[in-house]
Amino acid sequence: MKAFYCDIMDKKLKILLIMVLLFVFSYFSYIRFFKEDQVIKIGFVGSLTGKASELGVATRKGTFIAVNKINESGGIKGKKIELVIKDDKTSRENAKEAIREFNEEDINIVIGFSISGMYEAVLYADKKDMFMISPTMTTIKLSQRDDNFTRVLPENSKQSDYFAKLIEDKNSKKIGVIYDDDNREYATPIVQRFKNNLKNLNINISYERRFTKFDMNAELFAKDIKRLGLDSIYMVCNSTDAAKIIQQIEKLEYNLDKYASSWAFNEELISYGGKTVEGVYGASEYNYLNKNKKYLDFINEYKNYYNEDATFGAVFGYESMMILKQAIENADSTMSKDIKNSMLNIKEFDGVQSDIIYDEYLDASRETFIYRIENSEFKRVYIDL
Repeated sequence: MKAFYCDIMDKKLKILLIMVLLFVFSYFSYIRFFKEDQVIKIGFVGSLTGKASELGVATRKGTFIAVNKINESGGIKGKKIELVIKDDKTSRENAKEAIREFNEEDINIVIGFSISGMYEAVLYADKKDMFMISPTMTTIKLSQRDDNFTRVLPENSKQSDYFAKLIEDKNSKKIGVIYDDDNREYATPIVQRFKNNLKNLNINISYERRFTKFDMNAELFAKDIKRLGLDSIYMVCNSTDAAKIIQQIEKLEYNLDKYASSWAFNEELISYGGKTVEGVYGASEYNYLNKNKKYLDFINEYKNYYNEDATFGAVFGYESMMILKQAIENADSTMSKDIKNSMLNIKEFDGVQSDIIYDEYLDASRETFIYRIENSEFKRVYIDL
């Protein structure tokens, strides 16, 4: 009888133990899957170190503010955003590696890259069925493509039309162009369009110099400019390199008209160049004179958060995340094709400074502004093409 009773108790203990184990397993499985279900992982990749780091850091900061704001307001349909950040170190190889890592981590929505030189990594991401939105890539090579890529800025080559018009109005004849070959996907289309515009004006380029991070020599470039007697120079590079070139020209006490592409023409150019950049003309999709409430509210929010002034990269990073939010909500899905179709259906998004309108290729349309630096401020120049 005792043995029979013990046998029953052993069976009950075994059943109880099995039930406890099943409960524990189910509980932790539930918690794990429930938590995962309540989080949307979005990748961010940009040049956080290297020669283009000022742009990558700015876009990351703007994106981070948007993520915080979304999460504090309840997330996207109740799901919080988890931003997974990677640094491409301004390297094409690292950019591809970041996409590979996102794919292994099952992250299929990515904000990036900072510069157009990462063009090939965008193509690689598309093959991995990722939806990607870039705050600041503007190369024409990513235009009119039926893919899962979009951006908040239009392609960049049109800025050359404005500078060619200025050169025509000033009756300049000896023109030079210096551009960064490390970011050739950005620079080459701009330079080529500029040369074509000048050709239509019967003007040939008198000096053309491309450089990389290994042979950037601002002093040499300045001496070439003076030796050749140029009356205009167009710099298609980042703000740091443009400031160095301009400073070396000033050291030689040589005067000529100076033009800077949108990559160079920003707050950092004034910060790095100081008084030497007075009179420089530049292009930007950023309205430095904007006074609308939404923009001013963002500027104040950014200042309170980081204790520094917001730059154009921060605004475009913020816009990228907010566009994603609206597209995901509208799609009620995080699948690449669904987000793409959602954006195609919405077509027009409310940006920080102005509306952003998309065509059938998800190519963005927004205004380009031309400025001249006067008293360390951006003064708008109106040009009729």
